[in-house]
Amino acid sequence: MSGKEGHNQDESRPVKYGIIQDNIDNFEVMISLIIRLIKSAVRILRNVFWRLKLWKDQLIPFEWSKVILVYQPGKVASSSITKALSDLYEGPVVHIHSFERLPKPHVLNSSRLELQKKGELPKVKIITLIRDPFSRNLSAFFQNLEKYQNDKVAFDGACYGTEGLWQLYMQSPGSEWILDWWDLELKKNFDIDVFSVPFPESGHLEIENDRASVLLLRYNLPDDLKGELVSKFVDIPTFDLSQYRANDSRTKYYAEEYEEMKKKPLPPEYFERMLNSQYCQHFYAKELSDLKEKWLTL
Repeated sequence: MSGKEGHNQDESRPVKYGIIQDNIDNFEVMISLIIRLIKSAVRILRNVFWRLKLWKDQLIPFEWSKVILVYQPGKVASSSITKALSDLYEGPVVHIHSFERLPKPHVLNSSRLELQKKGELPKVKIITLIRDPFSRNLSAFFQNLEKYQNDKVAFDGACYGTEGLWQLYMQSPGSEWILDWWDLELKKNFDIDVFSVPFPESGHLEIENDRASVLLLRYNLPDDLKGELVSKFVDIPTFDLSQYRANDSRTKYYAEEYEEMKKKPLPPEYFERMLNSQYCQHFYAKELSDLKEKWLTL
């Protein structure tokens, strides 16, 4: 090979590498566009599904006398229970976080209000779950990462890095929701005051009045114990949760960032506000020091 030929080949390499890099960049743009389209399609399908449920509710009388409400503030392992109940229970099973929270009140809210006003709403059975606010809020933040998407980035969280995500998390709204939910939802709508009854070390409790029967469960109870309690509460022969896993943060696309964020100590001001809440003091009275060790002194 002559020196001239070798020189020409060397000059061609940057061009080839440039073409390859352009192809990689185009491929990444295409993938980002596909991800954005898929997310948009999911949002549209959710909206269609919500409107279909509303249409069904308007045309078909809802069986309130048989309903089981899995009614809770979200990210407390309620999806698995809902999925299992939907397979094993013959009546309607409704997974719900809020009846009246804007911008979209639940499709059953108007029916509930009308029957309650007439004094005709049957007594309902409600299953709700309790989770410490620190792990719950972090999980909820990652569940709603898409709200931070902009027009240029197909958002998956990784583009911010752990530190960037941490700053977003500390500025994100909604941290008080799990503290306030019990009065805003359960007490307001069914006159159940969970804070008026001591919560046992067993991690589960039934509360009842003339409007509802409520089964309170700790998020981290063993699946077999949850199964026994739910089976008895809804009067079905068996309830095996071991086959059901739904909405688990460890299996999501953001799992790596989620695990990294769990290792960061919380700001003292935020931690103390959560820890001193009525919610924490009531449900975690004997575990406050454990929570401090886990979330404040990592």
